[in-house]
Amino acid sequence: MVVSCCAVGCRNRHGESKELGFYRIPILPKRRRRLWINSIKRKNWKPTKHTRLCGDHFVSGRPVDNPADVDYVPTVFAYKARSSNKKRAMLSAKKRAAIIADEKVVDEQLAAEGLLLSVNETEVISPTTETQTEMSSIRSVSVQTSDLISKQSVSVQTASSADLLIQTMIVPQPVPYCLPATNKTPLSIIEDDDEATKFNTGLPSWSSFRFVLKFIYEFQKHSPLCKLSQAESLLLTLMRLRLNLSITDLSYRFSISSDTAGRVFQNCIQDLFVNWKCLIKWPSQEIARQNLPPSFAELYPNTRCIIDCSEVFIEQPYGYTPRTKTYSNYKKHNTIKFLIGVTPNGSICFLSKCWGGRASDRCITINSGLLNLLSSGDTVLADRGFTLTDDLAVFGAKLEIPAFTYGKKQLSIAEVEQSKRLSKVRIHVERVIGLLKLKYTILQGKLPINLLKRKNDCNYAFIDKIVTVCCALTNLSPSIVPY
Repeated sequence: MVVSCCAVGCRNRHGESKELGFYRIPILPKRRRRLWINSIKRKNWKPTKHTRLCGDHFVSGRPVDNPADVDYVPTVFAYKARSSNKKRAMLSAKKRAAIIADEKVVDEQLAAEGLLLSVNETEVISPTTETQTEMSSIRSVSVQTSDLISKQSVSVQTASSADLLIQTMIVPQPVPYCLPATNKTPLSIIEDDDEATKFNTGLPSWSSFRFVLKFIYEFQKHSPLCKLSQAESLLLTLMRLRLNLSITDLSYRFSISSDTAGRVFQNCIQDLFVNWKCLIKWPSQEIARQNLPPSFAELYPNTRCIIDCSEVFIEQPYGYTPRTKTYSNYKKHNTIKFLIGVTPNGSICFLSKCWGGRASDRCITINSGLLNLLSSGDTVLADRGFTLTDDLAVFGAKLEIPAFTYGKKQLSIAEVEQSKRLSKVRIHVERVIGLLKLKYTILQGKLPINLLKRKNDCNYAFIDKIVTVCCALTNLSPSIVPY
């Protein structure tokens, strides 16, 4: 007897994979058995002693007897909504077909009537002998059409042939609202125009664009095989980051193929990543304290940075495991998540690699390497989700987070006031993240799954490079923190 998985839509069978296990529906305790059956979601179904569920429906690949574990009950399923009632769909299709047939007859009659009116009322330019011959044939057609209408029968073939003759006689009129043709390239549009440069690239001015261009390509030779200049390659990349344009859209704008546009974008992101990641610089303790804004100097004079995590939507991965690791319970969507650190004066000073949306803030912070950069006496401001007090204490640093009612009915007056003071200065990291996503809208959309791939010889995924470039370019803009 072949043992197969009982989950809806799952085609796994015993023996196809040695690593894949098949497990019985538990009999005791009854509550666990009921939870399993509810998770499988099959109508009018009762499991037997031969029923099996494969390990693909558990996060770890097998059930766990600990009730506190996520695999105490199967949670990974791919349900498909059933189609509506077939009979009802067939009836609706028949009704639509009947309506379309009636409308077709009416349209043919109206077309014939319109043909007669157009022949009688259309003005024609000074007819020659040949034109008069054609007009006589048109009149004969109109008379025939009129007779056919009176007899309530339309000849579609006659109407279409007459319509072709009429089109040769009508003088083409220019459309008044057509825009004049232009030969401007995307680069010429932003040249010496600060507003156009800011809109298309996110950089403050045209001089900033030229500075970035010179900094990247000053010591790098341009490939003669590339159809675009260095300035056009940079503009294409920044337009994709800034406006979230597709590769196909950019290929039409720059008159190149989609493959070429994709290669230009990847190569330019690599160049920007290598040359501009240095703009995300961790400040020394002395410099951080010398440049404290007044709002920090009074309340938190030892602040080194403010940290927070941000998430970006991605397309749903195919496999169960990556789909589970990237699903964010907070966003209710598949996301990537990264940690960002901001200095008190508003510049981005730290950026972690991208993680799946399921990872916690604490997990990302500990594994990002941020703690190794802290010194004794530093203060880090964060939100409630960063439960890192003990971890920072090992490095002699202090964590400031808003108070929360853990084991208490309500906060004290002192805790409420302390939380208000902290929120006033901690809000700057959220403002910087908002500026980052507002300036480079590629981080607002749903990222393609291919941007998450990482080559075997590279420590960074392509999305890590994109986020790094966006953060580095954001540091070129004026600070949003009042100083």
